[in-house]
Amino acid sequence: MDAVALVASLIVAAGVGAIAATTHRKRHGRRMFVRIAAGDAWARVNAGPLVVEAVVLAAAAVVIANTWWAGRPDGSGRISTLDPVARSTDAAGLIAAVAVIALCATQFAVIAWSTSVTTRKRGRAG
Repeated sequence: MDAVALVASLIVAAGVGAIAATTHRKRHGRRMFVRIAAGDAWARVNAGPLVVEAVVLAAAAVVIANTWWAGRPDGSGRISTLDPVARSTDAAGLIAAVAVIALCATQFAVIAWSTSVTTRKRGRAG
C-alpha cells in the first residue's frame, strides 16, 4: 500500500510539475533563455521554482518530525509501547520522508527538463 501511494504521488507530482513548467516556460521562457545565454548560473535562473521546492521540503520536514514526535512512545506512559500506532511511527515517518524527498526530486527533475527544453527551443528559433 505504501509503494502504491508513493508511485501515485510521483505520478501526480510529475503531472503537476509538467503543467507548472509549461506555464512557467510560456510566461518566462524568453527571459530564461536570455539569462542562460548571458551566462547566468542555472540555479540563479531557476531561483523562484527552487525556492518553492525548498519551502515545501522544509514545511514537510517540520510536519513529519512533529507528527513523529507526538506519536512515539516516550516512556512516560502517555503512549504505550504496545500501541500499534505508536509502534508504527518510525516506519510511517521514514515512508513519509522518502515520499517527500521523492516528490521534491521529481519536481527538481521537471525544472531541469523544462529549462533545457526552453533553452534548446529558443536557441533554435533565433
